[in-house]
Amino acid sequence: MTEREGGGGAPRRRRRRRSGGNRQRSGQSNQQQRGGRNRRGRRSSGQGGGGGGGRAGFVDAPPQGEPTVEVKGVLQVAQQGHGHLRTAAENYNPEPTDPIVPRQLIQEMNLETGVEIGGMAVEPTRPGQGPVVTKIDTLNGGDLEAWGERRVFKNLVAESPTERIHPSSASPTASRPGSST
Repeated sequence: MTEREGGGGAPRRRRRRRSGGNRQRSGQSNQQQRGGRNRRGRRSSGQGGGGGGGRAGFVDAPPQGEPTVEVKGVLQVAQQGHGHLRTAAENYNPEPTDPIVPRQLIQEMNLETGVEIGGMAVEPTRPGQGPVVTKIDTLNGGDLEAWGERRVFKNLVAESPTERIHPSSASPTASRPGSST
């Protein structure tokens, strides 16, 4: 049996590659030496390059403009504080064109995940992006005053029932387990 076939020899060690360009010269950082680019030749953050980005400007406050799009859906609040309206037509799955609910609206109205929202939104500024909600008309099918008067579910107190609940049926033996009818 040879050493390559798994004999009892010592395990092989891998050599570490040394790159000659990683040493700093004359107080310059590596990115300065490469003209503001990282080791893969891409611009580092804060120096242009585009791409990615996202919806950071839309999620904090509603955009300016006249709301012209009617929207309705169930709110899903993201960790960052903004939300998206999901629809039954898409089985409540995320879509890139789902309406966006800004963080400011969610905080002002004390909204939470699972609330059905109906309102008006501003047209998206870029293709493939959802409209931004600027005005809310209904919450859970009711008016806004009813939403403000509701009791928050996590603050409700559970009560033990004082009287026993008996299921009603036409036949008294039908509700007993093990009985045959």
